[in-house]
Amino acid sequence: NVDEEFQDLVDASEEAKKVEHPWKNITQPRYRPQLTFCSLIPFFQQLTGINVIMFYAPVLFKTLGFGSDASLMSAVITGGVNVVATFVSIFTVDKFGRRILFLEGGVQMFICQVKIAT
Repeated sequence: NVDEEFQDLVDASEEAKKVEHPWKNITQPRYRPQLTFCSLIPFFQQLTGINVIMFYAPVLFKTLGFGSDASLMSAVITGGVNVVATFVSIFTVDKFGRRILFLEGGVQMFICQVKIAT
């Protein structure tokens, strides 16, 4: 039975249509923390280069000197570690909360970037 859920969607759509000047509203001081985070998180994700590493993993590993089979296996291992880390995050977010995981991930990324830079 999806009638109640559909009605909730219709009601939410009607409420959204009543909002005047949504772009002006989002720049108000009370929404700045959310606006800052939703802009900077993707920026820093791109800055770390993880999207390039995940997409071009076999080519990257082959360029680093791995053989064809080893580079493909390294890409599979990288993807597997990503899946395992996702499950760890799913199970620990209920215990510790999103804020702690977010801050810990930021610290770990910062340490890794400093190591790579040096």
